[in-house]
Parts: sequence; structure tokens; C-alpha cells
Amino acid sequence: MSDEIEPRDFFVVVRDGKLLAYDYIAQRQFHISLDALAVLLGGSELRQHQAAAQVKRAGLNHAFRVPWDWDALSQIFHFGTYLRRSTESDATYGESARRYVENCEGIMDAMPSDAFATVRGAEPIDLGEDTVDDLGTLKDALEQRVTSRRFTRQRLQFRAVATVIRNAFRYREHDGNAYKKMGMFTPTMRRTAPSGGSLQSCECYLIADRVSDLEAGIFHYQSHNDSLARVAKLSGNFSFARLFGDQGFSDDVSAAIIITCRFDKLMWKYKNSRSYRVALLDAGHLSQVVQMVATSLDLRTWPTAAFYDEDVSTLLRLQANNIEYPLMVIGLGSGDPNPFDRDLGDGFPSI
Repeated sequence: MSDEIEPRDFFVVVRDGKLLAYDYIAQRQFHISLDALAVLLGGSELRQHQAAAQVKRAGLNHAFRVPWDWDALSQIFHFGTYLRRSTESDATYGESARRYVENCEGIMDAMPSDAFATVRGAEPIDLGEDTVDDLGTLKDALEQRVTSRRFTRQRLQFRAVATVIRNAFRYREHDGNAYKKMGMFTPTMRRTAPSGGSLQSCECYLIADRVSDLEAGIFHYQSHNDSLARVAKLSGNFSFARLFGDQGFSDDVSAAIIITCRFDKLMWKYKNSRSYRVALLDAGHLSQVVQMVATSLDLRTWPTAAFYDEDVSTLLRLQANNIEYPLMVIGLGSGDPNPFDRDLGDGFPSI
């Protein structure tokens, strides 16, 4: 062990009278002694103490730094919630799907009794029936939208995929005259979905596997000029499931939209880490627009946050020093709407 110890980022909590260190980068936690903590704090007289060996065993002597302008709380949340690949399992996709269902059944008793009947306030007002005919198309999309987990692997039409991306992510100009009247100017842009500070922190990437008139590959949508730029080609053994939490049915989607966030587009203006919430809200708004447009085009959608962060970041060729990370995935495909996992078998009918 070297004389100098440069600790990697971690935090310590006191629990049951003991110090518990959490290495949120590696997502490991362990008890740590006061002497070991003193080593990490720079106690030179303890360099040769056995506590130094404890620090080394814990791996806390390996430096890890990434650019991050918000406070430590948001960084802990971001990296502490990474989904990392664990040891390989020999379970089939079908077995994994069944285990998930069994787990859901096993925890049903813990569900709050009012989970879907939250009551706040008093004197409820009945909103009655919809009377605005202009909402016809949107209303149909809202009624028909369902998260599908069965897809037919058919090729999607490029025009349909382009329409989805364009309507969700294309920049639109603000009303310049309105700002001018107020003696104001804004350098920001608009989309159809709201965005914190109108900063449009989110970016759109398309993984196209089976899209007509488009060679399989990874693309970035350039919102400012309404175009797709190729990032990379897909490998011959490419698998959506390997990216998306080993959910086997996702191999049947034809394409996927990845919503990332450039945190630097928020950090420069909003210094408080509460702005991390804004990034998540921005991604959620955009996801809903994607699903509404796709449903109106008779495409099936599957939104998920279950993906391997580092694998997706590597595939999209994101650089950590750009402070850009994936937040949301929406799979696109064809087939009858069906919310049941393909790998559960054929006992579940289409709806």
C-alpha cells in the first residue's frame, strides 16, 4: 500500500452505534472502524496502522472523480441508483419472468390499502363526461395506450419512427414578439413537452434494429436541425435484452428511444441538487409524448427504467466528462397490445 491514500467518494452513517461506510460508486456497504476513518481523513500517524489495511481491503484507497457541479447528495443518488450487472445467472428468460411474477405476488400483502384510492381535501367535484370534440384523436391515443411486452419483430416504417421523434424532440421557437413586448430575451428553445427553465436538458438517441430504409445502428437526434446523426453501427450479436435488464421479450422490439440528460444544461443555471428532480420530470414528460404519438401511429410502446447504465452509456458513446447519462427507455414495435411478458408463455390472451 502506498504511503499516500487518496480515498474514493463514499459516505458514512451511524447505525446501531457503528459506522457504516457506503461506497456509492461500487454500491457496496460495510462497517468501518474509527481508526480506518482517521486514515481516510489523513491521519498520518496511522499510516502503518492495521486500519490502513482495512481501507485497502475495502477498496476505498482508489480515487474516483467525475465532473459534478451539484452537491454530493445528487451525486450519491445518481451513482447509487445505477443498475449494474450482477453475476451471470443460468436462469432462462422464462424462469426470470416467472420469478418476477412470484415476487410481485409475494409482496401483495404489503401494499397500502389505499394505494389506488388516495383521498385528500373535501367536497369532491364530479368532472362529468368529455364534451370537447377536438380531443378526439388525442382521446383515442390516451385510451389505446398500453405498455406492451409482446412484439412481432416486424420492421417499422422509417417515416413513422421519424414522426414520433420529431414531434417529441424537435425544437420550436418561442414567441419572440411576446418576449420583446416584455423587454426580455430568451436563448432557450421549446418542445411539445414542458422543460425546467425551458433548458431542454434531455437528448434523444435511437437504437434502430429493424426499421425500413434505415441501416441498423445507433443515432442521435439533432433537435436544432431535425435530423438523425449516426453514432455507431449495431454489432451482429446485438441484443436489446442484454441492455435492458435481461428482459428477454425486449429482443422483439424493433427500435428503442433512449432519453438521456445533459446535466450540465441544468447545472449552469440551477445550482441546487433539487434540479435532479427536474431532469427526471423532463424525461417523463418526453416519454409520455413519445408514447402518445407512437400509439396514434399504431405502434406499440414499452417504457422502462430497467437498463444497465454503463452498458447503455458505452453503446451511445457517452463520455462521463460531458455529464450526460441515460434516464429512460421507450421500446417501439408492432403487434397486438399485450401487457404480459412473452416469456410467461401463451396462457395470457391479447387484449
